[in-house]
Amino acid sequence: MDVALMSAPLASAFCFALALVLAQFGLRTINPITGAMVALPTTALLFLIISPKTVQWNEWNGQGAMIFAAVGLVFPIAVTILTFTSNRLIGPNLTGTLGNLTPLFAVALAILLLGETQNNAQWVGIFTICVGITFLFFNRPIKFGRLALVALVLPIVAAMLRGIAQPLVKLGLVEWADPYAAVTI
Repeated sequence: MDVALMSAPLASAFCFALALVLAQFGLRTINPITGAMVALPTTALLFLIISPKTVQWNEWNGQGAMIFAAVGLVFPIAVTILTFTSNRLIGPNLTGTLGNLTPLFAVALAILLLGETQNNAQWVGIFTICVGITFLFFNRPIKFGRLALVALVLPIVAAMLRGIAQPLVKLGLVEWADPYAAVTI
């Protein structure tokens, strides 16, 4: 098994979890929209600054760039706002837990849009994620009033949007195979 191949998703999961916890500190003093208005331009500026070293601008592909830009309007913008709002309402633990549904949506769209197939081990993995999320909700002292139910929907919608974004970015990468361009745009 390729160590780099396994390290990337683990590093990504760690960074996602760290971001949820760190965002909780910021959300104590500002609202989710303001938080997103700080976080997203900061990230965009960072990627723009490093882009001369990371993006192959001489290989520009307009169609790929349009796909990256369209996806970028939803992910990370809408996803960040949904995640920050959820994080503020129900905390990083439940927000992160429900965010783990992203593969379910990504796989479904990849099957429909890209014609990908899953092997039995991958289906077991998806099933395990869903069962694991269910177990995390057992014996949880949550009062499920109307606001709490709405708050629980926010990270699920964010997970769905992240899941949809991934196969769409793959379509962009078919046109312009530069992941740094995708992130920067």
